[in-house]
Amino acid sequence: YQYLVEADPETVIRTYSKPGWYGLESDSPVFATPDQIYGDDNGLLDRTSSAIAQTNQRGDLESWRTNMDTARDFPMSEFAMCFAFAPVLIPLVNFADDGGFHVYGGTSTGKSIALEVAASVWGAPKHAPGIPSYVQTWNTTLNYVEAMAEASNNLPLCLDEIGEASTKVVADAAYIISDGQGRRRLDRTGKARTVRKFRTLALSSGEISMHDKIEKAAHHFGGQVLRFCDVDINSGGLFLSDVDRAQTVKTELAHHFGHAGPAFVRALMNYPGRDKLEEKRSEIVESLIGDDKDPRRARAANRFALVELAGGLAV
Repeated sequence: YQYLVEADPETVIRTYSKPGWYGLESDSPVFATPDQIYGDDNGLLDRTSSAIAQTNQRGDLESWRTNMDTARDFPMSEFAMCFAFAPVLIPLVNFADDGGFHVYGGTSTGKSIALEVAASVWGAPKHAPGIPSYVQTWNTTLNYVEAMAEASNNLPLCLDEIGEASTKVVADAAYIISDGQGRRRLDRTGKARTVRKFRTLALSSGEISMHDKIEKAAHHFGGQVLRFCDVDINSGGLFLSDVDRAQTVKTELAHHFGHAGPAFVRALMNYPGRDKLEEKRSEIVESLIGDDKDPRRARAANRFALVELAGGLAV
């Protein structure tokens, strides 16, 4: 102990418990991801809680941008790209509607490519050879959902194929992801375990809506559905019409990914208008709902506004 007190090392290594922002109130904020600490060259992240989120890079940012010029022709892909930047802004604005979006519809409608576009902002899409994908699966346990959410703190959580999950997992996960913390549990000795805490937004996909999935649960409540915005990809011109172009986008995604998210973080660290972001977000919310006082619409508008704000900053 005395040695540690008296030691004067040339290099100080700081450890971070999970991904996300640290020291935002200072002049030198830090953003941690599972593969790199931005703002602290000597920083280390606790991999035991964050290794689930596979942030990694391949190719280069300019090639990814060129590919996104094509992907943005598909409305859901453009939305997914903007969505992937949004969780980074959560600690920077007055936002309390964590949860997510669920895109549903039949096969070959554009759900998968939207999810892979979102994933490519931070890591590998599903079909990148030789590297773990950033996309997670719904086919898991509730305990693992908590672990995925914690590993995605201030990062997007991408969940594929809701049909593979049990109704109970989906219903409970909707609460957990939006509430920002896991369940309270005891260890084998009867002592309280540390509760997982996180701030994230999820983008989910499947052939049925979140509403229909949760309604099949033995015990379900309306509040569970409100925590995710259902998006019917077959409505409003969101349907993917050019399958060949979509396949070209997916092919390119496997070669260039993982650069845009870190570039966004680095730009935010030096962005002079960080203190004005909440004002901009509020203006977007007002433009979406106007004088509508329905709290359900307000919650949805808060999420969509954060995505719009993030997309505007990123592009």
